Amino acid sequence: MTAATAATLVGVLGLGNGAGRVFWAWLSDRTGRMKAFLDMPGLPALCFAFCRTRRRSSCSACSRR
Repeated sequence: MTAATAATLVGVLGLGNGAGRVFWAWLSDRTGRMKAFLDMPGLPALCFAFCRTRRRSSCSACSRR
């Protein structure tokens, strides 16, 4: 992995982290803190289950090698 690729990945992860914080704060305000905390593990679980059902994917996290 080149330095430019690593820097891009770190930047994208930072943007996702920031967007996730805003989303979960909004959801927590709408549904309550404990409900939001209980929902947090569910979203990644659904994403991984979805990725597992796909044979081909453009997402490097989902692609099988």
